[in-house]
Amino acid sequence: MGKKNRKAKKRMEKRARKAQKRMEKKERARLERARAKAGRSGSGGQARRDPRKRRRAARRRLLRRLLLLALLALIAGLCVLMGYAVKSLPVTDIVVEGESPYSDELLLETCGLSEGQALLLLRPNAMEKTLLARMPWLESVEIRRHLPGTVQLTVTKAQPAYRVSDGGRQLYVAADGKVLGYLEEDPASSGVPLLLGNFVSPVEIAKTLAYETESDGRICVDIFAALQDNELLEGVSEVDLRNPSELTVMIGDRFLVKLGDSLSLPEKLRMVAESIKRLDETQTGTLDASTVGRVIHKPGTVSPPSAPKEDEPLQNETPPDNEAQQDGLPQDGTPQDETEDAQQTQPLEGETQDDG
Repeated sequence: MGKKNRKAKKRMEKRARKAQKRMEKKERARLERARAKAGRSGSGGQARRDPRKRRRAARRRLLRRLLLLALLALIAGLCVLMGYAVKSLPVTDIVVEGESPYSDELLLETCGLSEGQALLLLRPNAMEKTLLARMPWLESVEIRRHLPGTVQLTVTKAQPAYRVSDGGRQLYVAADGKVLGYLEEDPASSGVPLLLGNFVSPVEIAKTLAYETESDGRICVDIFAALQDNELLEGVSEVDLRNPSELTVMIGDRFLVKLGDSLSLPEKLRMVAESIKRLDETQTGTLDASTVGRVIHKPGTVSPPSAPKEDEPLQNETPPDNEAQQDGLPQDGTPQDETEDAQQTQPLEGETQDDG
């Protein structure tokens, strides 16, 4: 009987120990949850239990406030300094450099630049765009600020690449297609070739020259680039693009060059340049380069595409009398039949010859 009591007692003690361990485990879990909750809501719970942590938290809050105040003071100081710099750095000197058809006073008035303005508040990009839009004879404009108060204005004059007719008057056009303005001198003495093309009317100054079709614009760019590459542009007096399949170039008053369509323009004009070098300086006529790889020289006198026809009177000139017209004679008295018979055609592959 005593042995059974001892075993029962041991079982009861074992159950008591297990129950105590479960209670301790639950208590530790409860404490951990309380600590985690106190950590999420701040260090207030621990700070209340630990005075040192409470003091450290207060010092951190004070430091953050001081840093914020210092930052605000710095921003305010920079604003004051900026305002002082703007007022104390006026424009004291304006330097205009470069070649320009406009006076310095007109340039400065157009872009709104004058002495006494705040140097740091100037808008150079906007001023440059204003000058280029209102002054077509300027190719480029650059405005730079130099401390303490100098503004440098550098301009480049636009160079005309060709001229076009509009409403009885002629206008200069730059290589990029920008319309520069009307000619003031005699067109024949300008030294700039006349371009005949299908343009959108009216032609507007300071705007890009508009063609009726995009292909006409591309042909214009290609033909002038080929003339420049083959060193023919300086001698060109007229370029006719009105018929894309019958392009022509007038070189001075010597040669009328027929190029045909726009295919292989660089190759055609290269052969034209070589052919002109082989010909004598006194020879004139027509150079037919419409077929790639061949140039045909037809000697004789030529007239530019823009010249009036024989049955039309020249501008500001009276027509020939009726007797000369009836006899079929030009104004110089040379019979037309003899002039035509004197012209000979010499087609050669890759070269040009004249045996007349």
